[in-house]
Amino acid sequence: LNDAVAIILARTILSFNTPDADISLLTCLQAATVFCSIFLGSMLIGSLGGTLSALLFKGLGLARVDDKVPLEAALCFAFPWSCYYAAEALELSGIVAILFCGIAMATYAQ
Repeated sequence: LNDAVAIILARTILSFNTPDADISLLTCLQAATVFCSIFLGSMLIGSLGGTLSALLFKGLGLARVDDKVPLEAALCFAFPWSCYYAAEALELSGIVAILFCGIAMATYAQ
C-alpha cells in the first residue's frame, strides 16, 4: 500500500506543477481532493472487479471442480488485469485497483 500511495501522491503533486503555481490553503485542499478521488475511485474499481470475480467463481462452481483449473487460473489473471486497465483508462491508479481486486478475490473467491 505504501508504493500505491506514493504513486498517487506523486501523480497528484505533478498535476499541480505549473510555472505559475501558487501554494495556498485552497491549492492544498484541491490536492487532497484529487488524491482522495484517485484513491477511492481505484479502490472502487478493484473491489468491484474482485466482487464480480467472486460471483462468477461461485456461479461456475470453480471451487468444487478440479477439471476447471485452467479456467480458474485464467480468470485469476484476467480480473486484476482488467481492473488495472480500467483504472488507468480513467486516469486513476491501476496499482491500487489490483491491490483491492486481489484483497476481494482472496476473501470471497475461494
